[in-house]
Amino acid sequence: MPLRLAPLFLLLAACRQEPDFDDRYKAAQQQIDARGVAIDKEIETGAPVTSDAATATAAAPLNARQESGQH
Repeated sequence: MPLRLAPLFLLLAACRQEPDFDDRYKAAQQQIDARGVAIDKEIETGAPVTSDAATATAAAPLNARQESGQH
């Protein structure tokens, strides 16, 4: 019985819903905003901002896409 259900479970696992346009747009907008904040801080201080929370926030959506296999 469990072997007959295995293809069903594989099919359900493969049919994971991808984010819709609005979700992708929101993530991209947050990434762009965070990069803008980091650039503004870099301009104000005259030194590159490397350990800022805004820089980490900017990289988060990109890292999530790479981990999920999206490009």
